[in-house]
Amino acid sequence: MHIYNNPDTFFLEPCPKGDKMNFVKVSKNGNMSTEDPFGEARYSELADSIEELLKKMALFQTAKSKFHETEKELRIALDEYGKRREKLFETKWKERKIGWCTRRQHVAKEGEELKLLYIQEQQTRGSCETRGDVTAYELHTVCQTCFDDSRERSGCGGEFYAFKAEQREDGIYISRFGNWAPLPKNTDIFNPMPLPYKAPDLNIELPPNIRLGQDCFFQRIFFDHIEYEIR
Repeated sequence: MHIYNNPDTFFLEPCPKGDKMNFVKVSKNGNMSTEDPFGEARYSELADSIEELLKKMALFQTAKSKFHETEKELRIALDEYGKRREKLFETKWKERKIGWCTRRQHVAKEGEELKLLYIQEQQTRGSCETRGDVTAYELHTVCQTCFDDSRERSGCGGEFYAFKAEQREDGIYISRFGNWAPLPKNTDIFNPMPLPYKAPDLNIELPPNIRLGQDCFFQRIFFDHIEYEIR
């Protein structure tokens, strides 16, 4: 909690006992000192109200600290829940014994043998301020249609290349212009299975996705406004 006394700012800090407040004054030039912003007001006609107010502030600050500790524990529990949910989805997906094309994100035809494909492509990434072109290096597990389409487009404009790849005993190799070489270390390898959010589309039943949401507006005005969302 902050008390503003322009042009300086006073930060409230709880004492060890939690029933009083310490003050740290931060001047507009960045200097810090311990100064009581109430000063002589403590001895004014409203002294009793000020002391009561400070006690309430101390209790509030203590409760806020405990709140953040509990929130941290909750986030850890939710993270563990999410990992177990992902593991459950992975198990159910593998039981289906069907393939997943990572290039166009779809289920492969029943019994279709998927292939490895190495993609080198110019992509535009980043936000408005940092937006720019980068070269992406990706390894995909693809269906025959995506494999043929990508190979046909390879070399177009010098911005997209698709190379054959294969799994060997000592690792994955790619064939660039007829020469086989180990998969580069800077390659993004796409997991050949869908993400859990695809479960409803794949008729896979999962427990609900539970997350902790925050409303930015209330977080700014108060200290934390927590929402629980199941989706």
